[in-house]
Amino acid sequence: MRIYIAGINHNDPLSRIELIEWMKDIAKHEKMSPVFIAPEWKEEYFNLVKEQREEFDRRVRSEWPLLTEKQIESITLSLGYEGDAHKEVFGELTVLWLDQERNADRSVKDFYKFRFQNLRNWAQEIDQNENFVTMLSKVIRGTQSVSVKTNPSIDPGRDAAFHQVINNECSPYSLGWAMIVVGVIHSLSTRGSMRNLLEIEGYQCIVKDLSV
Repeated sequence: MRIYIAGINHNDPLSRIELIEWMKDIAKHEKMSPVFIAPEWKEEYFNLVKEQREEFDRRVRSEWPLLTEKQIESITLSLGYEGDAHKEVFGELTVLWLDQERNADRSVKDFYKFRFQNLRNWAQEIDQNENFVTMLSKVIRGTQSVSVKTNPSIDPGRDAAFHQVINNECSPYSLGWAMIVVGVIHSLSTRGSMRNLLEIEGYQCIVKDLSV
């Protein structure tokens, strides 16, 4: 089975845009829709965070009043985008929630507040112009991507759990294809990563690094 793995930066609004463009490219040569999409979320938590987009949007507008509607939308929809960006290309799909066993109630409750504060910190010296989202993305990637890849800190239990969710749904010999959207660290070939475990199992993994 072919599995497309998008290694993303969760904080980066440009990563969502690039993810959608990659999905469009895949859709051009894959004759059928994916069997499933597997985002790095627990369904309950994703739904809670999605509801926070309205308040997140208000804070973005208040903080950066000179941004265009398109720029504001790209930032707002980046909150939890791993869970629903695929709808822009494929519509409704079977969703496998990779983080089913995660317990993070407190941090999820205030998820949009943490994200907004981080964006404010990253955007301190960026002008509100047509390049705002691109420059914001550049700052985020510059502060996070390199450290993640040079010192990958794999959580064996979590990556193994992601691998198990996939294996419960299909096998390397299943027909069709699927897509996984995870933080870039899970998409690396590092021993014990989700990707590494899937490849050992025999899945054909096609990986796109959207964090650089």
